[in-house]
Amino acid sequence: MMGRLFQPRRKPFATALALLLASLFLLFLFSPKLIDAPRVDPDHPFNTQATIERLSRILGDESPHPVDSAVSDAVIDRLSTEIRQLGFEPIIDDAFHCSDRRNVACARVRNVGFWVTPPGPDAVMLASHHDSVPTGPGAADDGMGVASSLEIARLMKDRPLPRPLYVLITDGEEIGLVGAARFVRHDPVAPMIGAVVSLEARGNRGPAAMFETSDPNGRDLAALKPHPEDRVKGAVASSLSVDIYRAMPNGTDVTEYLTLDMDAANYAMTGHESHYHTRHDNLANLDRASVFHIGSSALSAVEGFMTVNEDSTDRAVIYADVLGFGVLSLPEHLAQPLIGLALILCVVALFRTDRKPAPLWRVLLLPLLALIAGTGVAILGGMAIDALRPESAYGTAWPIALRGVLISLSLLTAAFCARWLYRPDGADRFLVGAWAVMMSLGLTASFLFFGASVLFALPALLVIPAALLIILKQTSALRIVALILFALSAVLIAVLGLTMYVMAETALFVETSAPLTAFVVWTFIVLLPIVWTRPGSTRWPLYGAAAAVMSFGAASLLVPAYSEDAPLGRSLVHLAGDGFDGAHYTISARDPLPNPMRAAGDFTQGELSGYSRNLWITPAPPPDVVMPQIDILDNQIVDGTRRVALRIDAPDSDRIRISMQSDRTNSESLTLNGQLIALDGRSFPNITCTGRTCRELTMAMVLPDREEPINFNVWSTRYGHDAAADALLKARPDWMVPQHEGDRRSVRRRIAVPAPGPAPGPALIPASEPAEE
Repeated sequence: MMGRLFQPRRKPFATALALLLASLFLLFLFSPKLIDAPRVDPDHPFNTQATIERLSRILGDESPHPVDSAVSDAVIDRLSTEIRQLGFEPIIDDAFHCSDRRNVACARVRNVGFWVTPPGPDAVMLASHHDSVPTGPGAADDGMGVASSLEIARLMKDRPLPRPLYVLITDGEEIGLVGAARFVRHDPVAPMIGAVVSLEARGNRGPAAMFETSDPNGRDLAALKPHPEDRVKGAVASSLSVDIYRAMPNGTDVTEYLTLDMDAANYAMTGHESHYHTRHDNLANLDRASVFHIGSSALSAVEGFMTVNEDSTDRAVIYADVLGFGVLSLPEHLAQPLIGLALILCVVALFRTDRKPAPLWRVLLLPLLALIAGTGVAILGGMAIDALRPESAYGTAWPIALRGVLISLSLLTAAFCARWLYRPDGADRFLVGAWAVMMSLGLTASFLFFGASVLFALPALLVIPAALLIILKQTSALRIVALILFALSAVLIAVLGLTMYVMAETALFVETSAPLTAFVVWTFIVLLPIVWTRPGSTRWPLYGAAAAVMSFGAASLLVPAYSEDAPLGRSLVHLAGDGFDGAHYTISARDPLPNPMRAAGDFTQGELSGYSRNLWITPAPPPDVVMPQIDILDNQIVDGTRRVALRIDAPDSDRIRISMQSDRTNSESLTLNGQLIALDGRSFPNITCTGRTCRELTMAMVLPDREEPINFNVWSTRYGHDAAADALLKARPDWMVPQHEGDRRSVRRRIAVPAPGPAPGPALIPASEPAEE
């Protein structure tokens, strides 16, 4: 069979196959350009320029402003000034609070809120956060959300609104949703909120995406209804992406808001993720079109929620946007019946078509084999490139190269399967068979992961009447109508697949996106019988696909992994303290160390006990961080429980982190600076306390009756570096930047709380293997 592929043939060129392969390749290759933010509309009510100017005033000199820092003080002052200039009065809730999710995060937070309308119940809330990470000014994350909220408040100020409108700008989101947790548990406004529109970012460009809703979500779809006079395409949205997000461990402030059982629409821009939580998240790099898209989308969402209220009927729906030009939706309970009905009708129609040119085994094997082999070969190709490239994120600077080889591999493999199994004179039978296989896969997938049903149930609305027309009578006119319906369903598949491909690639990163080529193959399978209806030579179409594989494969191996505009996020961490053999500079060893940095320091690859197992390490002078002073205030058995209290003083710390060592003891309660955290028998959590307030920290806990010593690690961290690190920092190339918590100095103190007995006092002794920082 392989030998005959390259033998000369007298058949005409399979033009339809070539055009299909080329079209799908280009469509998915440039899909991020197709699904992008629209241009700024200067006539739209949402004023993008005014929003950017307001954000510039709030950010000032664009210094990072993490929670409870001196720079954060200035940002809050400027934010309050902007609110007052719009005619509103800011309400600042200033309190120490701890959020208790998987771990405990604490800080002094200052939430800023104000009413756009007179206060009232069942209000709509517009939410964002004003804190940034220590590495960047947070122009997108979440300065964009803050400034957009103020612009929307300005627009809504003088309108007669059917529901009250409240604006909340939280603090401490970046360290663990602390401000949102404070609002939910203690703010008297919280019970008055019936719906929330939240603005977030995980990049600084790209289209607005609505990626999180409440459950049920029927009323949330009001947020996706554009204003009748709005010419701007809507946000990217799909119930599948919401279900995928729920399955992930990530969280935003909406995670906390949903505990109040409110309606929700959470929007974000996610393009250019390499700028996320770095110094590149600044005003210069913030895409104006993206600001306009997310701001206009949020404005439409607020207007949409104004049309519904807590008395409106809510129901669960599946939905997907059509390239931003509209939203298709179905009641959730109809999804599986529709897919099942489409499957049954396609199976019946399969036996109503001519069997001679296309035996049943060919018809059913082609879609299965093409889907499995096409996606599988793309995954193997991606694994091969991953093995040959030393970098961890080698597609950062040139994602189009890796995307191109993965897409061309999947299409080439699917085309090979089609060459072996497909017969153009049996196109009708292959068409019905492809949809029968797709619907059977969809029905199975919906039971495993219900969110996937949206990809099958919406096309089923067109497949059902198309299959019925095939079953009823195969006259020429009915056949044409059936083909038109099948073609429309295939186009819908292409649109849904294209959108999910782009959004999933952004979420998973291009290096792990090979499984997404299933969308490419799926689209190819359902379009093939519609466009390729006459025999022809497949040699040159396959040659073209193979050429694309080779050219893009070579490019993916040769292009630089990173650039100044698409950098690698790596922080330089200065470590010292108990259990370390001296002080060290460390960098994650997931990537090769740049040659200039290797020359500037005597780095070796290894691990530091209790910190990380894969590091570049070089000796360093002691960091200029004061070792925390720890005193045992209480350590006794009272009424069958053990009471332990510690006081931690770290006068120059920006962050304190406390962990219990491997003998994680179940705890009944925990108190930090007077903030009670009910653990209810859970093991002692990792605790992070961020900001100036945490420099004097008192921790008290109640444990089951236990007389053994209890071992803790206490880390004190300062952001940035001292002058001793200048040589390494100067040697760091422009394509490597600190990210997330950023460059920092950390010292570790170990403490063993002895068995109860003697009077409390200091007890600083070496202990066993510590937990990671």
